[in-house]
Amino acid sequence: MDTLGSILDAATELLSTYGVKRVTLQDVADEAGVSRQTVYRHFGDRDGLLVAVVERQRDRFLADVVAAGDACADVRASIRGLIAETLRLATAHPVLSRLRSSDPELFLPLLASSSGIVRPVAVPALVDVLARHDIAVTADSADAVVRLLLSYVVDPTDEDPADLAEALTALVYDGLVSSASPLRKVS
Repeated sequence: MDTLGSILDAATELLSTYGVKRVTLQDVADEAGVSRQTVYRHFGDRDGLLVAVVERQRDRFLADVVAAGDACADVRASIRGLIAETLRLATAHPVLSRLRSSDPELFLPLLASSSGIVRPVAVPALVDVLARHDIAVTADSADAVVRLLLSYVVDPTDEDPADLAEALTALVYDGLVSSASPLRKVS
């Protein structure tokens, strides 16, 4: 494995276990089997390393969510797949779980702000998934859906994920279909 990947793997493991405040660059270097200077050279500082870890985890999370949506033949099932996978990962993802519990002041800005790490990537990903089903939605509509789903990532519910996914699917599907481009009628 490459040095960068080793450092990110080590940082992910440590952040998942201890949270941001309790992990130093020296801890990451030791876990990755590299010098602290190597970590600094790649990431600059702890904030740079945190952003890189979160971006990597975001990309993996979104890949899983998009794959769940793309695995479905019709648009309603695709939306349900996206939602169900988001709800599943919201509670099962180790980095998210740790950030939520140990570093909540970092968590919300990273995920939910328009200048954060998630929304600027998640919105176009949703637009693209829907476009593959010949549904054209505005970025504003997709942003509303992403904001809704991020609320469950930030504060997961104890409600049955299958029931919640079905209820949210009805809401999102109806909302997106009514705002979709008239070029495509959805049945």
